[in-house]
Amino acid sequence: MTARASSASPTAPSWPPPGRRLGRRECILEALVDFLGEISAIVARGMDGGTSCFPIGLNEHRDGILRTTDRALGLPAGTLAAAERYGVRLAESLDLVGLVALEMFVTRDGRVLANEMAPRPHNSGHWTIDACVTSQFEQLVRAILRPAAGLGRHPGAVAHGQPDRRRSQRLAALSRRSDGAAASLRQEQAAPRPQDGARHLRVARPCRDDGPATI
Repeated sequence: MTARASSASPTAPSWPPPGRRLGRRECILEALVDFLGEISAIVARGMDGGTSCFPIGLNEHRDGILRTTDRALGLPAGTLAAAERYGVRLAESLDLVGLVALEMFVTRDGRVLANEMAPRPHNSGHWTIDACVTSQFEQLVRAILRPAAGLGRHPGAVAHGQPDRRRSQRLAALSRRSDGAAASLRQEQAAPRPQDGARHLRVARPCRDDGPATI
């Protein structure tokens, strides 16, 4: 049985409703989370137990679909450190050899709450293809075949998602620049839902560690 809180008000009706007994059954109670945004930690763990985490990504969703992932440069250092620590702890607790992505909510009061995990390359990590020396896909192979060391990091801001005509034009212009920017567009097979990403745009542009680049 699953119950979801539809109101954050302290005067909201109690659950379960009066007169209803749950008995000995498994239940999941979902509460509303007042969050600033969602972040992702993507961690590789090798056969020797060594771990390596990509820079934390900041995710933007629209209509329930991940639209963009950027480096989470605007968040406090403590928040980023906690996210990386949780990702590493997850990989270790699973005794994982490979790659795991942990999505987390950052709340308005500074907490970092786990939201979802995926023991595989993740769509919020596609930016690593252009912005890191070692992509999440290569890092998965490295983790399986040898220790997970050797992850190269490249400061950059990345957007990926479904580009409209205007963004596609900006992509074409960006790909002709000579300041180190990289851009690519990938066409996928038909998705179950029209909004589920028939196209993916990846843009990487050098930036300072103290602020995001303009894309």
